[in-house]
Amino acid sequence: MAVLGHRSFLVLAVGTLLGFALTLTTLLTYLMPSAVSSLKVFYAAALIGGIAQVPVAIWGVAWLFRSYGQLQSRSAALLPDASPQRTTE
Repeated sequence: MAVLGHRSFLVLAVGTLLGFALTLTTLLTYLMPSAVSSLKVFYAAALIGGIAQVPVAIWGVAWLFRSYGQLQSRSAALLPDASPQRTTE
């Protein structure tokens, strides 16, 4: 896993690409409706990708936070506590 880095970045990149596909398709349909009217299948595929983007993005963010939490707990076990200690007077 250390060689690949965080796999959650790959999941987030896929979600971003799905969102870009929906955005570009919608923008193309808005700017040139006559040119895109024959590509209804392409528009439907981009819409399905845009709908799939939401759970992929949520999963990617949750995975990223979980991996950072694991990294923090491993580093806390290895490094001494450098936080200032409260003293009672």
